[in-house]
Amino acid sequence: MKSKLLYLSHNVIVLVERYDVYLRVYYADGHSEIIIENIQSYIIKNKGKIGYKKPILINSQWLYPTINQKNGYCCWIDLEQLDDYNEYYMNLLKQKLIYKKAVAMYLKHKENSMLKDG
Repeated sequence: MKSKLLYLSHNVIVLVERYDVYLRVYYADGHSEIIIENIQSYIIKNKGKIGYKKPILINSQWLYPTINQKNGYCCWIDLEQLDDYNEYYMNLLKQKLIYKKAVAMYLKHKENSMLKDG
C-alpha cells in the first residue's frame, strides 16, 4: 500500500500539534513544518460539523482531536492513515504517546462509519 502514500505524501498531514502562536504540522513523508497560525480558526470554521469527535479540515483532510480541543495538549491526527501501515506515522504516534489512543479512536471511527452505512 505504499504507492497510495507516495503519490502526494509530502502534502498528506498526519499530525498537528498546537503551540501558543503556531502549529507544528507533520507530513506522511516524514518532514514537518511550523505554521504561524492559531488552531482556533480551524475549530471555529468547522464548528457544527457532525462526526466523530468534531474533526477539523486542513488541506482537504479531516483531522480528529486526541483529547478535548480546549486542552492545550490536544493533537489532531488523520485516522485514515491508520488504514495503511506507515512506519513513520506509527513511530510518531508512539513518540507522542498517543498510539493506543489513536488506535482506539480509529476503531470507534470505523464502527461509527459502518453503523451509518448500514
